[in-house]
Amino acid sequence: MKDQLKKYSFLVITTLIINCNSNSKDNNNYIPLLNMPKLVSELNKNGFKTEKSIFEDNSFLNENIYISDYMEYRIKLYSAQDENKVSNIRLVANIIEVNKGNIDVSYSLFNDFTKLEILEKNNKIQEAQNWLKLNFNNDKSSLQIEGLLFTIYAPTKFVRMLTIEPLEKNL
Repeated sequence: MKDQLKKYSFLVITTLIINCNSNSKDNNNYIPLLNMPKLVSELNKNGFKTEKSIFEDNSFLNENIYISDYMEYRIKLYSAQDENKVSNIRLVANIIEVNKGNIDVSYSLFNDFTKLEILEKNNKIQEAQNWLKLNFNNDKSSLQIEGLLFTIYAPTKFVRMLTIEPLEKNL
């Protein structure tokens, strides 16, 4: 049963990632005031292991992974052609030991990603946090705020994914 659940969770996550295409209009869209190296450094300080990939088109992907007793967290930071900027974020939380936990423990990490500097600068953090609190269990709920699109995916009680991406060009 446990192996079947792991396979199912993997399929759900894979499907989410494949089907979750960016709404960005071109490859130079970035999340304002977010620095890739600084964010990766903070994740590493908090126990995340980072795998960096550089692609032929000079885009970058930092996949940050943390596994606890019963949860796996993956934070993918993609950058189109500038390794210091972030084009989009995909945060996935997945229960890997069904009988030990609840997906709600991942809420605090998701909530941390509503504290982006662009939202703080424009006094919009509370609005983003309220949206997340109300929609954490609502599959495909979205919020447009300060030029960003936040979307939460909640396909099962074992998986959550949050994507954050710019709505327009931010250089």
